[in-house]
Amino acid sequence: MILAAGCSWTDAQFSSSDQSLKEEDRGPWPMWPEIMGKELNLKVKNVGLSGCDNKYIFDACIDEVWKHTKIDLCVVMWTGWDRFRYLNIQKYPMVTYAMANPVGEDNKTYADQLIVDGKRTEKEVNEFFSQYFLEKDLDEFTPFYNQPNDVLKRYSEDVIDTTFRYMHLLAITLENNNIPYIFVQGIPAFPLGWVSSNYSDEEVLKDMMRCVYMPYLKKNKNIIGFPFQRSFGGTTMFNVVNAAGPNYGVSELDKHPNGKGQNLMAEKLMRHYDLLYR
Repeated sequence: MILAAGCSWTDAQFSSSDQSLKEEDRGPWPMWPEIMGKELNLKVKNVGLSGCDNKYIFDACIDEVWKHTKIDLCVVMWTGWDRFRYLNIQKYPMVTYAMANPVGEDNKTYADQLIVDGKRTEKEVNEFFSQYFLEKDLDEFTPFYNQPNDVLKRYSEDVIDTTFRYMHLLAITLENNNIPYIFVQGIPAFPLGWVSSNYSDEEVLKDMMRCVYMPYLKKNKNIIGFPFQRSFGGTTMFNVVNAAGPNYGVSELDKHPNGKGQNLMAEKLMRHYDLLYR
């Protein structure tokens, strides 16, 4: 049995929220775990959950291992590192900030970039992105990412340490139970240098290098694209799908992989599986 975990890039029930699309173009379609299962002739337990954080992914995998489930392969597609759950409400700090604040080299909100490019109307953009954040979250996260460098450094170190701890402890647990595994990053991992002008990619890399789990993760051949930041020589499945072109994503608004994108990700995972285990 393949145990697969991740967010909406993995969830077998995923369906796009882009209401401008035809129903058949919004999904669902076979996701990468089911495609791998067919290729390897194995049953699949897909615990992917749209909108989840990495704590959920870690917990779901650990629980399956300690249920003594027969697992032939565990494949984890990690989600955004900044995500967290508070009082049963999922929070998306960086996405929330980027929707309403200027980010990146263009110094425009992500939503405004789509409108200016003429790809979507303001009404379509606002309706789509309204699902990702509450107004009170925007009021909280906007001043946070504009704080001084020393505050953001403490935040960066905490997020990185927590995420690498999940990865390391899950890897050790799988190895101790003789379970083959592959880890990969799905969506952009931790683009703090893109979101905030008060912190840089170089500082994020330094925070990674200081993490106690970094030496182990860096040499782990079961992890694809580590440390997952393109500016550091890493990669994510977002990078893979985006590089393949617009025909592999759902729409200009919805950057999730479509059916072709799911097949592309499954192919990359299968190549790494063959390299490790065949």
